[in-house]
Amino acid sequence: MKGEYNNNMDKIIDINDFNDDFCDCIRTGYDEPGTSACNIGKFACNKALIEPFEIYSSMVNDGICDCCDGSDEYSTKAKCNDTCQIQLENQLHKEKQRLDLLL
Repeated sequence: MKGEYNNNMDKIIDINDFNDDFCDCIRTGYDEPGTSACNIGKFACNKALIEPFEIYSSMVNDGICDCCDGSDEYSTKAKCNDTCQIQLENQLHKEKQRLDLLL
């Protein structure tokens, strides 16, 4: 059905209710991956270069930058630096060291 979202566990909701900062799917939180409306839900960080790609929605807008790009602090005064590239480079360096040990 056009304009509807079904998470197969709660109910069918209008697509406009997706990420509207109100938890419609109270058992799963699937309708709010981009907000902190559902305490049991997950928040998808905007940049997914490295882990964590998803954090608990209770960690959103708590004043602590959990996503490497700071996308989890969209409505706080937290000053989040974009550390994604640095974290990616560090992870690649660690992986290279691990491979060097194996060879």
